[in-house]
Amino acid sequence: MILRTPLLALLCLAACASTPKQDVESFCPAPDGMLLSYRQIGDGGDVLVVPGASVLAEDVMRLAKGRTVVFYDLRGRGRSNSLPPELPPTLKEDVDDLEVLREWLGLERFSILAHDYQASVAAHYAAFHPERVERLVLVSPVPLRRVPYFDVYRRVYNDRLDKDAFRNVAMLQRQLAHRRDPEAYAVAVRDAMFSGWVSDPAAVGRMRGNPMVEPNADPERVIAQYMNTLGRMGDWDWRPALELVQCPALVVHGAQDPVPARSSKEWADTIPAGRELVVERSSRMPWIEQPRVFFDEAESFLQSD
Repeated sequence: MILRTPLLALLCLAACASTPKQDVESFCPAPDGMLLSYRQIGDGGDVLVVPGASVLAEDVMRLAKGRTVVFYDLRGRGRSNSLPPELPPTLKEDVDDLEVLREWLGLERFSILAHDYQASVAAHYAAFHPERVERLVLVSPVPLRRVPYFDVYRRVYNDRLDKDAFRNVAMLQRQLAHRRDPEAYAVAVRDAMFSGWVSDPAAVGRMRGNPMVEPNADPERVIAQYMNTLGRMGDWDWRPALELVQCPALVVHGAQDPVPARSSKEWADTIPAGRELVVERSSRMPWIEQPRVFFDEAESFLQSD
C-alpha cells in the first residue's frame, strides 16, 4: 500500500500533464431559444474561435497548443439545434450568433479561423465588430461574389465528384442503410460530397470530422439547408463589407480549388490588410491535403505581431 499511493499519484500527474488544462463541451443559448454547441479547449492566453466544430475540430486540434481554441457549430448545423431545411439560417443570424457566443464566454479579443461559408460569417463579424477581432484566417472561402464565380465553382465541383462514391451511396440507399446504420450512411454521403473538394479523393479518408452528426445527422437535410442558405442570399457581393475589415487577414486558397483563383485573390485584395496564400497540390481542404504547409503558415500568421 505504501508503494501504490506514490505510483498512483505519479500516474495522475502524468495524465494531467498530457492533457490540456481546459476542455469544456457545452451549449450557448441564443436570445430566440436556439442552443449553440461549443467546445473550449487549451490553456493559452490567445483565443482562436473556429466555427464549424463538427467539421474542423478533430482535424485542426493542433492549433490548441499554446492557446485557447473555441470550436462551435452554427445554428442548425452540427450539434447545435436543428432547423427545417426550408427555414435555413441567414448570414445575419450566423454573425449575430457569434457575438452571442462571445458574450456568453466573456471573450474580449480573439482571432477567427473559418472555412467555406463560415469564412463569410467571420469576415462580416470582423467588419461589424472590429474591436473584437485580432486576425482572420479565411480558408477556401466561398466566392466573394455570386456573379461571375459561383456558377464556375459549381460546374468544376460537379465534374470532380467521385462517381464511385456516389454509386456506393445509391447502393446503401437501396439497402436501407440510412435507416439501419444512419451514422455509416452519413459518412458515405460525406465522402461522396467532399470528393469534389480535394485534389486527391484519398484525402477524404483522412478526414476525422463530419458535418452530419446528431441532431443534424440527416445528409439530405444538411445539404438542402446549405444550398437554401446560399440561395436566399441572391446575387451576393460582399466587397463593401470586406472593405470595413480592419484586422490582418490570411486568405488560404488551394491551387486546385474549384472556386476560381480570382475570387480568393479578390478576397485578399478587398480586405485592406489582407494577403493570399496559395497552397499547391491542394483544393478546398488544405489542412488535410497539405497539413505541413497549412499549419506552419497558419501558426506563423497567428503568432505574428
